[in-house]
Amino acid sequence: MENLIEIRDKLSTLSVLQEKMEIIDNNIAADEKTVDKLLRKYEKEKRDVVQIQKKSLSSFALKMTGKHDEKVEKEIQGEISAKLNYDKAAADLKLLKTKKNDLAERILELLQMSQQYETALEKRRKYLDGNLSVPDGLRYLKLESERDFLARQKTEVAEAIYAASVAREAAEDVKVSLTKAEGWAAVDMWAGLNIISFAKYPHVNAAEDKLVRLNAKLKFLELELKDVSQICDFDLVKITGFERVIDFWFDNFFTDYFIRKQIRGNLNEIKRLISYLIKIKELLTEKGSELDAKLEENKKAQEDFLVSIHII
Repeated sequence: MENLIEIRDKLSTLSVLQEKMEIIDNNIAADEKTVDKLLRKYEKEKRDVVQIQKKSLSSFALKMTGKHDEKVEKEIQGEISAKLNYDKAAADLKLLKTKKNDLAERILELLQMSQQYETALEKRRKYLDGNLSVPDGLRYLKLESERDFLARQKTEVAEAIYAASVAREAAEDVKVSLTKAEGWAAVDMWAGLNIISFAKYPHVNAAEDKLVRLNAKLKFLELELKDVSQICDFDLVKITGFERVIDFWFDNFFTDYFIRKQIRGNLNEIKRLISYLIKIKELLTEKGSELDAKLEENKKAQEDFLVSIHII
């Protein structure tokens, strides 16, 4: 009976996972179109940069009028912006596909398990139909319905906890790079040496790459938090606010990254984000523990009821 209840707990999450799979399939289809569009735009910007560098006569004329550096810089910034937008969209799509593969494996495992469960369940249904009074039958159906509800909530909370964990890991990774960049920027401000100035750039570039991954993971967390918004009481607005902050970073990171104040500001925002992610996980974990306790109570009630039935 323990095995049957455990199998049933797992199968009760199947519909939740299938719903998530449908949403992910729709998002993948939309994101693939976006990635393709952004890739074509980036390739065009890249060609424009190469073209302006090859036009020697035009470059000479621009130099004579003092507009060469301005023109080249504008084209390069356009390429950088297009590349960053493409990288963000591609990271989102890659994460979606990884999520889909994980869900597909879990769904397949549950589908294979369902035949064994249905056979055992049908045996007990027939026995209940022929041997139990109406009150006993209603009592068992009520316990089953309660367990289905609790198991679905548990699945949603578990998914949100995982999303909060990976988002925090990504945020901590960004924090490391920004801390190093801020340190080198401080030294550069006092020393004024080119070699020190260049030393901070790899950390700034690393932070930018990590921000792309963090942004994708925060979007997944936001989706998971919406799923549990009726289960857990916390302020969802805060996480969407951080997403807007990250969009601001992406818009300004390249133009202002050499300024120590900008790096320090980003670092402070990351620290605030990490604190909030910790709080989210604590709240979710607490709710998960409450659901575990309720599921255990329900399991014990079902076991006591089924154990009292003698199946011939």
